[in-house]
Amino acid sequence: MTLVNLQVTDFRNFRSAELSLSPELNIIYGDNAAGKTSLLEAIYVLGRARSFRATTLQKLVNNKSYQFTIFGRLSEDINNTVPLGVGYKDKKLTAKYNTMDISRLSTLAKYFPIVALTGNLHQIIENGPKYRRQFMDWALFHVEPQYESCWKIYSRALKQRNAALKIGTRLSEVEVWENELAKFGEKIDSYRLGFIQSLTEVFSTIFGSLVNCNDEFILKYMYGHKKGFSLLETLKQDHTKDLKRGFTQAGPHRADITFITSKSEYYLSRGQQKLMIIALQLSHIVVARNLGIHIHFLLDDFGAELDKVHQKKVLMAVKATKAQCFITMLEKTQKDFPVDRLFHVKQNTVITL
Repeated sequence: MTLVNLQVTDFRNFRSAELSLSPELNIIYGDNAAGKTSLLEAIYVLGRARSFRATTLQKLVNNKSYQFTIFGRLSEDINNTVPLGVGYKDKKLTAKYNTMDISRLSTLAKYFPIVALTGNLHQIIENGPKYRRQFMDWALFHVEPQYESCWKIYSRALKQRNAALKIGTRLSEVEVWENELAKFGEKIDSYRLGFIQSLTEVFSTIFGSLVNCNDEFILKYMYGHKKGFSLLETLKQDHTKDLKRGFTQAGPHRADITFITSKSEYYLSRGQQKLMIIALQLSHIVVARNLGIHIHFLLDDFGAELDKVHQKKVLMAVKATKAQCFITMLEKTQKDFPVDRLFHVKQNTVITL
């Protein structure tokens, strides 16, 4: 489904705004502090029930109000729309899909799946494996129905084993969680490995086109346990070390993705890092679309670190995914840029061009 209409009321500096959207590429441009990122944030809240830049939803309420609402209409075709809305009042968020109350974030995310690249996008490369695991986990939440339940069972067993390790209890009380931990940990590894393998060919093509390079780019899944051993064998081998440190060192919670090219060394500039991360998310969108799952793409501050040539390349790659995309930038796009709908935000007023 695509978001065909967006209405925001008392959200950030907007008292009221409404946008009729394209099912493909929507560009929102305007000066700094004009309000364009706030519109992107409203779409994000509609799908995730949280903000990508505020720690609490209260901060999103217009200072002349005590509540905000975000309302959208989703559609597979223009004649058949389904309402989706979120509202915040009295420190409580409510969400409805087609008049049905939604109580779980995961349910909302399935009705309106989105991925977003915002101001902290470089952390996937620069800030360690944690953010690369988050990328895999969120992607698999969309494309693998069993992944969420496997992760919950694994996380519960990991928490219990770590609690036993931390208090220095008997080894038998540590071991009681290991079969479940290993069983579901290896399922998680299997899902992740399959996803990364399906992603690699798409990623290599997209990223290669963006950086104008003929080298082959490969994503490789790095297990969080010893090579040549099962996860259960590794857990048992690590008993002494784990008891000493008070936590479980091996498992998918320590896994990572590595980036491999045919060159022994391949330095990525800040702009190329941004292109790589965009290519990762676009590859995720393509893989999901091949499974019949339509993910919406949000990209904030698009023009930063990219020249006009690379901006056009990215927009063409985005268009090729056929996903609905929402992109913010400072300047109006050039005439030869492939844009379906253009919005100008000026002093928290939205003008459709």
